[in-house]
Amino acid sequence: MFHLFRQNNSGGRFDYDERVGISHLVWVETEEGTDLNERAEKIGLYFNSDWDCDCCGSRWSEYEAEYDRLTVEPDLYGNPISKKPWFAEGSREHKSMDDGQSEGFVHYLDGRIESHWGQSATPGGEA
Repeated sequence: MFHLFRQNNSGGRFDYDERVGISHLVWVETEEGTDLNERAEKIGLYFNSDWDCDCCGSRWSEYEAEYDRLTVEPDLYGNPISKKPWFAEGSREHKSMDDGQSEGFVHYLDGRIESHWGQSATPGGEA
C-alpha cells in the first residue's frame, strides 16, 4: 500500500533533494500503514512545524490512519501516476517544481526510489 505525502510550500518554496527522493510529492510504500511516519522521517520529511513559516503552516503533515487513505499503487487525484501527469499539455494544473526537477518520488519497501515527471535518472543513479 502507498501513502502520498504532499509538501506544502511553506515560506514560498518547496524543499527538493534528488539524492534522497524529496520533492513536492513523496509516495511511501507500507505493509500496514503503521510505519509510514517513521519511514517518511528516515527519508528526510519532518513533522515539526517549528522549522516552517508561521503564516504558511507546516511543510509536511503526518499520516493519520483515521483520516488519510492508502492506495494499492501510487496515485494522484485518484489516477495512477503511471498515466499522463496532471500538468501535461492541455491541463488546467501547473508544475510545482522547476524544469528538470522531478515532481515526485516513490519510495518502495525494498529501498528503490523512482522519480516521476521531470528526471530521467533514478536518484543516485545514472541517466
